[in-house]
Amino acid sequence: MIGNFLEKTIHQNLPFVCNEEQTQLIQELCKFMTDTEKMSIFMLNGYAGTGKTSIVSALVKTLEQLNQNVVLLAPTGRAAKVIANYSNHSAFTIHKKIYRQNTSTGIFNKNFNNSKNTFFIVDEASMIGTTTNSDSLFGTGNLLDDLIDFVYNDNNCRIILLGDKAQLPPIGTDESPALNEKVIEGYGLSPYIFNLRTVVRQTQDSGILYNATKIRNLIEQEQFIGIPTIETKGFNDIEIVGYEDLADKISYCYNNSSMEDTIIITRSNWRANQFCQSVRNSVLYREEALSSGDILIVNKNNYFWSQNYDNLDFIANGDIIRINRIRKHYEMYGCQFADISFQFLDYDFEIDARINVSSLFWDTPQKITEENNRIREEIIADYPEITSKKDLYKALKKDIYYNALQVKFAYAITCHKAQGGQWENVFLEIEPGTQDNLDLSYYRWLYTAITRCSKKLYVIKRKNEN
Repeated sequence: MIGNFLEKTIHQNLPFVCNEEQTQLIQELCKFMTDTEKMSIFMLNGYAGTGKTSIVSALVKTLEQLNQNVVLLAPTGRAAKVIANYSNHSAFTIHKKIYRQNTSTGIFNKNFNNSKNTFFIVDEASMIGTTTNSDSLFGTGNLLDDLIDFVYNDNNCRIILLGDKAQLPPIGTDESPALNEKVIEGYGLSPYIFNLRTVVRQTQDSGILYNATKIRNLIEQEQFIGIPTIETKGFNDIEIVGYEDLADKISYCYNNSSMEDTIIITRSNWRANQFCQSVRNSVLYREEALSSGDILIVNKNNYFWSQNYDNLDFIANGDIIRINRIRKHYEMYGCQFADISFQFLDYDFEIDARINVSSLFWDTPQKITEENNRIREEIIADYPEITSKKDLYKALKKDIYYNALQVKFAYAITCHKAQGGQWENVFLEIEPGTQDNLDLSYYRWLYTAITRCSKKLYVIKRKNEN
């Protein structure tokens, strides 16, 4: 009886009539929610255009109507903002919810879960890794371990994992562990598993979803036969743009949509840096190294500048920010620094910080490592009176230059940085790098990049390409 009522209410909260596959999903979700097995978990693999977000939104609304506790989580701030927007319910990053910082050590320990009888709905689960990092400041360093340990607290809390197996897995892995049945069973959990794969009729006129589905099918069939042809004929939401017209098209999107809702996605950090400089020079006409209004992406976790803000535990690698004001410039340790006030694009408050302006132009991992090591050694040289490693560590934790934010311009980013986010306008450079193989990882990259777009996809190609 309860299951039937749940099913009926979810259907009532949907803006469309479900197809057979969607109806089966809702039935399975209702079975899961009424299951008395405390160690059950629901794993939903939903491909682009299958109606997953609409069904999840209806599910959240139904749970709210029934006064059922529900918590929405995602791996990044941008992903949390996406699920919050489409479900009309507040959402948190996983780190924000399951960890708390020990102020004396700076380490983030696993928090205690006070929730009871709560469903934790976790979006973008394909991004959740299991790689244990001994240097991590967060719990065990294994995010999936810590998430499951946090939720299953003997107070009848359970997880619904939402993801897309065709998307990029966590860096350094071949597949997404949080969407792997055997991995989940290894935690002693009993998984409900559902694959939502039928693209709904209402979206079949979308070139974005047509091409995403085409690439997803090639992934499933393991047909990696060169760069896939991007179909544009008959579609209004996808367009080919040449490099010579790129500046004009980007300017058009900035003026008719917004800078924050427009992004260039490319294969490498080096290409992203090139695009960013081109946008600043040819679209924004900015000659200074850094200007008010510039959009940046944080390139390294930072725990220093969040200390004075109660609602901010740390500034995360991948957070996108907009500079509101530049107050003062400094030159120190062979680098340029600046004090700024900035706004998070994924949160609603302003923060003051010092940033390393020179880090904007470190264009390779090797350069980043070399510069960080050099700056660290020069800062250490300023503390000759400190001989204890412990005391030196404490001094570095308080040093304003050592803790300067490391950033990049965010007009163009790699797909791993874009994962979990959505933009109205996406400019996509699909050419692989010279070191890339056209294999599963490239096809997943392309699928993930295409599905970051919500309105208009611009595929960047040269004039002589078909």
